[in-house]
Amino acid sequence: MKKLQQDRRGNHRAQRVQLWAQKLRERVTRSTQAFFARREQRLAWWSRTFRVPQVGHRWLFSQANSLWAAFMSLLGLVSKGPENKFSRARSSSHSRGHRYGRTNAGRLIYESLESRQLLAGLPELIELAFESSSISQITPVGSEVYFVALAQDQGTELWKVDSGSSTGATLVNDINPGGGSSSPSSLTNVNGTLFFSANDGTNGYELWSSNGTLAGTNIVRDINPGSGNSIPSSLTNVNGTLFFRASDTTNGTELWSSNGTLAGTDIVRNIQSASGSSSPSSLTNVNGTLFFSATDGTNGDELWSSNGTLLGTNIVRNINPYSGNSYPGFLTNVNGTLFFSATNTTNGTELWSSNGTLAGTNIVRDINSGSASSSPSSLTNVNGKLFFSANDTTNGTELWSSNGTLLGTNIVRDINPSSGSSFPSSLTNVN
Repeated sequence: MKKLQQDRRGNHRAQRVQLWAQKLRERVTRSTQAFFARREQRLAWWSRTFRVPQVGHRWLFSQANSLWAAFMSLLGLVSKGPENKFSRARSSSHSRGHRYGRTNAGRLIYESLESRQLLAGLPELIELAFESSSISQITPVGSEVYFVALAQDQGTELWKVDSGSSTGATLVNDINPGGGSSSPSSLTNVNGTLFFSANDGTNGYELWSSNGTLAGTNIVRDINPGSGNSIPSSLTNVNGTLFFRASDTTNGTELWSSNGTLAGTDIVRNIQSASGSSSPSSLTNVNGTLFFSATDGTNGDELWSSNGTLLGTNIVRNINPYSGNSYPGFLTNVNGTLFFSATNTTNGTELWSSNGTLAGTNIVRDINSGSASSSPSSLTNVNGKLFFSANDTTNGTELWSSNGTLLGTNIVRDINPSSGSSFPSSLTNVN
């Protein structure tokens, strides 16, 4: 009987232990899920706030970005420094550990979240460690991410990472061979082809394109022949056609377009005749029409538009007549309507809109009435509504919004009351 009672007590203790263990497992599971849910939310927040690009389920950032490194610990992620060059990958029966991709430039580090606790859909953070330099100009093209990095043996060149591969970063093309730098800039995706400006050491800074392969990375056209520079900039995709500004000794700095071929890369219009420069800027796609600011030498710096042809490239309106400049700026597409800031002697610098016609290009509201200026800036499209910063003198520089009408253009809130200014800036559309 005594032995039977002991057995029963032992069974009760075993059941209590099992029940306690089950509750503990459930508590650990809930805590783990909550931890990873919070970490995912933080990652998404930092990605939006600091413009860190996401490719697939990965975020791409540079080890040299000290701001990200500082927040890594808050996110529960470990930052591994370049301890030993080309370290071997660690392996374990219960964890993926760390994968290292070796390149001539240095070590590429993948910091994976723990396999044992990784939930479906959680991001994987990729840290790219290049010796003595951070990466820049990160540009997604399909499943690949292109960027510019300084490597010890190649100089500053074009690199890429495939989001579906764990092989690490690869050099696309050593455009300026050896230790020279081609210094790619203005990386722009046009229907799956990457366009950019680069210097191969022979032709100067010219327009290049790449499909991600060595053989498919080539100069498009030597616009300013020889070692001269055409310095392509303001690269803009308009329905599959690349528009940009470039210089040559014949035409000065003018508007060009390209379909990626030598024959299909040409000046659109020599807006300021001969070798004078119209200096097009603020290139903006509005539903297939290119809007930009340029000067033809007669009308000053005014608003222009182009459909890519000579006859279809014209001044939209001479907002500040005669030889004055309206200096169109902050060009922003809001549901097919162009909003921008412009100056004239009557209204000062105010908010304007355009549908591309003379009659359809008008001041939206004289926010700071008379010839004084409200100086609209940081124009931002938020789900079909324009938000911007402006100063009406009464409220100081505050947040405004507009639906494109006089009555629909108003201050959102006087954040710093009375004539004080809150100076809203870096306006960002979230969802």
